[in-house]
Amino acid sequence: MKKTGKRIITGILAASLMLSAVGCQKSANTIVELGDSEAKEEKEDDGPVDPNGPKVTEKEVWQDSLSGPDIESISIDTTMRTDYDLDSLSTYTVQFDEFDKDYIKEMCDTVFDSGEVEVFDFNNPTKKTYDALIGTYKDTLEMYDLVSDTDTDALKFGPDDYNSTGNWEMTQILESDILKREDIEDRISQMEAERDKAPETLDNDYSYMGYTGKIGGQDYYMYFGNKDFDEYLNSPETIQFNGRVITIMRNSLEGAYHGISMAEVIDETDETVADLFQDNGDTVLTARNYIDYGAEEIPAPLDQMDIKDKYIEDAESFLANLGYADYKLTGADNMRWMNDVTLGFLFKTDLPMTPYMLIENDGFILRYTLEFEGTDKLERNDLTLPSYAESDTLDINSYINIMVNDDGVIGCQIYNPTKLVKTDKINEIIDNTAVQDIVKGGADDKSVWNIPAGRDVKNIELKNVKLISFPIRSSDNKEEYTYVPCYLVYSQLNEEAWMGGNYLIPPASYTDCPFLLINGIDGSFVKVEDELTDYPAGWDNGNVGYENYKFGGWPRFER
Repeated sequence: MKKTGKRIITGILAASLMLSAVGCQKSANTIVELGDSEAKEEKEDDGPVDPNGPKVTEKEVWQDSLSGPDIESISIDTTMRTDYDLDSLSTYTVQFDEFDKDYIKEMCDTVFDSGEVEVFDFNNPTKKTYDALIGTYKDTLEMYDLVSDTDTDALKFGPDDYNSTGNWEMTQILESDILKREDIEDRISQMEAERDKAPETLDNDYSYMGYTGKIGGQDYYMYFGNKDFDEYLNSPETIQFNGRVITIMRNSLEGAYHGISMAEVIDETDETVADLFQDNGDTVLTARNYIDYGAEEIPAPLDQMDIKDKYIEDAESFLANLGYADYKLTGADNMRWMNDVTLGFLFKTDLPMTPYMLIENDGFILRYTLEFEGTDKLERNDLTLPSYAESDTLDINSYINIMVNDDGVIGCQIYNPTKLVKTDKINEIIDNTAVQDIVKGGADDKSVWNIPAGRDVKNIELKNVKLISFPIRSSDNKEEYTYVPCYLVYSQLNEEAWMGGNYLIPPASYTDCPFLLINGIDGSFVKVEDELTDYPAGWDNGNVGYENYKFGGWPRFER
């Protein structure tokens, strides 16, 4: 029997487990001409801020019906913004460094005090890395004792699979396979025996994934690539469409959590759970905390968060020391704390049990983004660009999540680290009328379209237009790209494609949408396959193609 759960709390288990077109055969213009005042709308939306009134975005309607020899029908029914400040746009040239030995050494020298580091890599364990693993196995043993005494249902279900919606599938454990205390004790004994044989340190040639050293006198580690379920257990899990992720976290979170005790959080009317705390006013669990948040989950606008000025000062000082002062604060979320015995750890180590996962808040996750002035962002619900190429693609976004509370900066995760090389003012950019003419003159040619890999599309609907900054690869330097204003003509993913607005469900449930991307400077059509594939390598490349994430086939989801 399988169940599905996202954040599962046991004890509570029973309740919680839970284009007139030149070159086109025919075209019918069905709307009021662009520029007609009747075709314009004003809406409260993202746009230029009027200090004396609400934000407004000016738009005008574009409707067309096109056809051609390669595509049977193209239906356009959208609005186009008319309030972009086309005279203030720039291009931004950036560098995506390859995660090679030179880059790793550069980061170690930059991040750690005096550049002094030790290898701290769970794929090449030293005694220190075994100590971290053994600590979590001991926490698992403590968790086992707790649920054995208070909630035996926690031993009847365990994580069986991690699916593409971001949920764990829970399987009922056969009576003969129920986890026993000695199973965990045996695992600890095994780890301790391996620790005795492990080296104290490793010679560092900067080819490893993980390193530890001091930042401001405190011990931190730095890890390149996507965190696996059995690595760096006090840091958040990471999900990225490629392996270009850097995690920097304190080695120990002891003393970094300042929230109220679990006893104060638990619903005191639940007698089963309340009994856990009858002899202890503080938390029964001494398991180490770790920070929990979704990599994409920074939803709250800054004006809705009561963030101390000191938090922002600490975060931006930390960023400046890392060399990322160009990134701007764009969002925030509460920093959520849990214990380190997670469903991911239990799945990866094949210990069938369901842990208590009591989520408490203390501090904030601050989102810093490399912003490009004057253009809109390509939002997550717009398109999934990796679907439009056969191989891995560069993630066009770059952002840093800083974890901070009264104890200072706990750590950060850098997604797609990017260096801003230069900014150039644009002298001229095409307008909405030119965009329409370009679409009408070329959209009957199937080769100009971005069509989902492996799909044959004959009928297309276009319902959105926005001006975004899109990276165009350099012909001279494989690590260099220039973000250029481009008009995106597309349809958003169907709402049904997203579960709760956060998790992409399997592809049988939706259709990825063909789209046109037009360079705003020269009017050329831009192809994802041409610009974003074969990007500078991440560490171990994270996953191979977006399909593996959608189907839960990423290697990190395997035991």
